[in-house]
Amino acid sequence: MRIVVHGQQAFGKAVLEALLARGDEVVAVYVAPEKEGQKADPLKEAALAAGLEVRQPSSYKDEQVAEEFRALKPDLQVMAFVTLFVPSGFLNIPTHGSIQYHPSLLPAYRGASAINWPIIKGETQTGLSIFWPDDGLDTGDVLLQKTTPIGPKDTLGSVYFDRLFPWASRRCSRRSIS
Repeated sequence: MRIVVHGQQAFGKAVLEALLARGDEVVAVYVAPEKEGQKADPLKEAALAAGLEVRQPSSYKDEQVAEEFRALKPDLQVMAFVTLFVPSGFLNIPTHGSIQYHPSLLPAYRGASAINWPIIKGETQTGLSIFWPDDGLDTGDVLLQKTTPIGPKDTLGSVYFDRLFPWASRRCSRRSIS
């Protein structure tokens, strides 16, 4: 299966490394454009170290960007920590579409503070969702979810780094996306 990884930071890097470790054919990596003076993205560095093509478009609404993506002939796009809007026309280019990781139990909490809100509101659980994204903000059919309790001493850091982040990278290594 020809896979394109689309994401950024340590989260995207962990997903890429898990896919490569299980022997998947990753044909390119899409990373958010860097801002002047900003250090290189960990996902970008890992992709370059693995000899993969890295692309950093500033918009996914540009037809030339879509044509270049089509030329890769992707079977699946795996999205891990994507901050730019990606329209459904682009999401649907791969033969099997695109899947996206999200650090909450969709549809309850969407957007950038999805880990924070369940803790702030006193929820007793949260989790990780993998879903088929569409044109909305973290909307689309849910493929799978895993829950974790939220304890009285939990913080954004403990929920994310101790449970959600490790699950995300292991999800790829267990062949759950193919």
